[in-house]
Amino acid sequence: MNVTRTCLIGSLLGALATPAFAQYNSSAPQLNGAATPYSSAATPASSAATPASSEAPVPGTAPDGLNAVSRGIQGPAGTASARVLVDGDVSTNSVGTPTSVVPDLFYSVTDQLQLGLVHQGPMGWQAQPGLGVCLAGKDNGCRKIYDNAGLDVLYGLPTLGKLELSAHGAFFANHFDPVTNVALGVTGKAHLADNVALVFDPKIAIELTKRDRNDDFLYMPVELAVQVGAPLTFHVLTGISGSLSSFGDTYEIPAGIGLVRNLNKNFDVGARFSLDNLLGQQPQDTGRADARSAALLVNIRI
Repeated sequence: MNVTRTCLIGSLLGALATPAFAQYNSSAPQLNGAATPYSSAATPASSAATPASSEAPVPGTAPDGLNAVSRGIQGPAGTASARVLVDGDVSTNSVGTPTSVVPDLFYSVTDQLQLGLVHQGPMGWQAQPGLGVCLAGKDNGCRKIYDNAGLDVLYGLPTLGKLELSAHGAFFANHFDPVTNVALGVTGKAHLADNVALVFDPKIAIELTKRDRNDDFLYMPVELAVQVGAPLTFHVLTGISGSLSSFGDTYEIPAGIGLVRNLNKNFDVGARFSLDNLLGQQPQDTGRADARSAALLVNIRI
């Protein structure tokens, strides 16, 4: 079983890495901003191809919130930011059940180290509704009023050409009963062109409590981000998740789209719509488009 899990994870990571380098444009400018997906923008530093670097990216100085695709992964030192989502179920016959408000808070201790208090879970803004502060009640899909708090850590790694990497770890308390897990992985952002980037965040969530009832999970959100204009980014959303011991029976593959629009140096707004399991293993008597969710997004920078 351990060999099977290792092969599965390696194959998925290899599938992502190969197209990223195959589509690499050596004439694209150097993209060296280290920033969160909603903080400082990077300033192109050179029109030459970027060789592999022994150091993590250096933060850029362009106005906050603009040119999101060209930015790196985490924020420059001293950056404080928040991402607040309102997630809702929009599936057939269950619109708004549940609905949740999900705040994530981040602070960059150094240019390489970012800490966060998060509620959204390992799939990021593609997570299904019900986490954070759940507003619909137990009869409408909320396990608890307040659920799934986690400590998130990003640490910048050396860049590989146009591929930026950060070690990514998180400790989650799920449902507070207590069920806790540690999610470990690597976040990557491959700059495929000046205005196109592939973002991926594979993690293995290792259960620390009640392992007789809870399995380890693979989570891998994937986004293709396209810069439509300096303040506007279009996202194609997908990924894969599933229980490692029964992956073939439990894996889910969502498909969705999102838009994020910068308003000023302190605020972005956005929205996404997802078919939560369009391409994954389907439960019996469930259609591929039956499970749907939507979210409204506000990014705040201080």
